[in-house]
Amino acid sequence: MVKTRLLKLMGKDSLEVLQEIIWQWIGLLAQLVLVGCIAITISDAFYGITDSNRIIRYLLIAALSIASRLIFLKLFYDAKVNASRAVSEKIRREIYGKIIRLGNSYSGIITKENIATMLTDDMVSVEEYYSDFLPRIGYAILGTITMAIMLGMINAKVMFVLIFAILIIILFFVLAKKFELIISVKYIIVTLDAFTFIGAYFGYRSTINELLVGNIRLEWALITFFLTLEIFKPLRRLGEVLENGIMDSKKVENVLDFLKKREPKEGKEEVSEEPVRIVMDCVKYSYDGKEVLKSASLLIPAGSIVGLTGPKATGKSTLVKILTKENRAYKGSVKINGRELSGIKEEALLKDLTYITDESHIFKSTVRANLQLGNKKVSEKKMIGALSVVNLWSEIKEMGGLDLSIEDDYVLTLGQKRRLLLARALLKNSRVYVFDNITSFIDGTSKEIIRGIIFKLANDMKRTVFYVSDEYDDVRGADTVYTLSEGMIDEYGKDIKHN
Repeated sequence: MVKTRLLKLMGKDSLEVLQEIIWQWIGLLAQLVLVGCIAITISDAFYGITDSNRIIRYLLIAALSIASRLIFLKLFYDAKVNASRAVSEKIRREIYGKIIRLGNSYSGIITKENIATMLTDDMVSVEEYYSDFLPRIGYAILGTITMAIMLGMINAKVMFVLIFAILIIILFFVLAKKFELIISVKYIIVTLDAFTFIGAYFGYRSTINELLVGNIRLEWALITFFLTLEIFKPLRRLGEVLENGIMDSKKVENVLDFLKKREPKEGKEEVSEEPVRIVMDCVKYSYDGKEVLKSASLLIPAGSIVGLTGPKATGKSTLVKILTKENRAYKGSVKINGRELSGIKEEALLKDLTYITDESHIFKSTVRANLQLGNKKVSEKKMIGALSVVNLWSEIKEMGGLDLSIEDDYVLTLGQKRRLLLARALLKNSRVYVFDNITSFIDGTSKEIIRGIIFKLANDMKRTVFYVSDEYDDVRGADTVYTLSEGMIDEYGKDIKHN
């Protein structure tokens, strides 16, 4: 139930969880002091003790206890907020880092949809598990032990009865987690209530007998009554969230399992700073023994736009995925500025190359969150500028602008979503842009806007652009257009020169 891997991953940040437990526990001690003051005051009145200084002293202590409890409650909530923020930021960084280290080959391990879910819905579960459920477990143990010890100092018999009940309840918790018996959660609550009343009965009976024979004073009897009723409260609160805790822990496990995925061997080279030039020479690739690419060779000069077209299912996307390191087991040579692709660092490739396909994902969040995906520090002015370039800002400005929620699939049209993807790509400001069927199945207006910007990237901004489409008309006008057929490349426009 306690994910030690998560705590190890958080490192010193896990102190926030410890602080939550400590502030709750100190608040419990303040409450016990308050109960003690009230019990002594009642007892003094019962025994006819009218020392005004004594009464004032205990009233002051009681007031201080109330103030302290409020302070510790505030510190607890502050620690909870900090813990939630810390785990969210840490896990997001770890996921992004993992994706970078895996490179584009991560899609062979986990789908883009699952990545999106992990960064949104699963992240909520991680936050709740870490900042709420784990502190509840710690406090349930520490608070229960504390009250049991105090009860044992007053009435050992009652303490042993309640400890036996606690052990049975803990067994319920273990079984509920081990066998994922969500239905047993309600029985845990019922059991807690039953033992509370049973324990209270034995506690009251024993305490009243001790009080009548004069073995204890009234204040100790009142404190015993309080402890008997309160001793199960931390465990009961834990039981109330056990179902969500089990479900959240499974999602935490999924995230941690992804972070443990084996990473490919990392290249060590950077891409040189001059404009990017790409050469593919005699590239071959097979799926399950079937040769998809037989001998594909092409040149993408620096600062130019090169188109690739041909019939569907002929290997165009396979060639793109080789360039983006999603498909690694290729034969032949792929060089970027003279360096073999396999030797280039994943981080360097992701920094210099932006890849957009018709399957690229829009997160179910806000427009702002989607634009900030590649750069959290991007200014609002730049985001609006990028949206304006793709003619999207005027369309969404009155709908909510940057804070427009796009959790509903029908808020934006497919064409608008593709333009949002392009705006996000522009904000990354890469040296190389690779587009794979980005204009498929969208309206004519959006298609022309996107084509115009793609050509502008090469012609005006001097970016290196590789534009892949099933339709020849989409890549018409590129500096060079290649066609792919039966795993072989044909070229129109100029001779191929490899080096």
